Amino acid sequence: MLQFVIPTSAKNKMPSMNDLIRAERTIFKRNGKIVSQGSLLKKKWQQYICTCIIKDCGKAKIEKPFTVHFEIFEPDMKRDIGNVFAPLEKYTMDALQDTQTIPNDNQKWYKGFSATFNIDRNNPRVIVTIKEI
Repeated sequence: MLQFVIPTSAKNKMPSMNDLIRAERTIFKRNGKIVSQGSLLKKKWQQYICTCIIKDCGKAKIEKPFTVHFEIFEPDMKRDIGNVFAPLEKYTMDALQDTQTIPNDNQKWYKGFSATFNIDRNNPRVIVTIKEI
């Protein structure tokens, strides 16, 4: 079993689907290339999650099929659960591959997920637990 924490805050919340859709609609040119704000948002959060994985798990590897549990602590009840969970799951699974903690997030390896949602006004965060099966 591996576990890591993604600290967030009221000012630095994990992006919701609404945030991601809004960012995807914001396009600009950078060095002559067309870039969406959404791609930058994904890159920022994926890199942040990579640092959380490395901090808490080091170079540990999952070598068998696995399940993932997300324990999400939001600072309030303002956001819809599905709106919060979708980008979190995507960014986390991509970060786990980037850090080579998991071999892949395809169906051969990634056998399912679960999530619980809680409120913690003083310490919003996500606790991710990966269990080999």
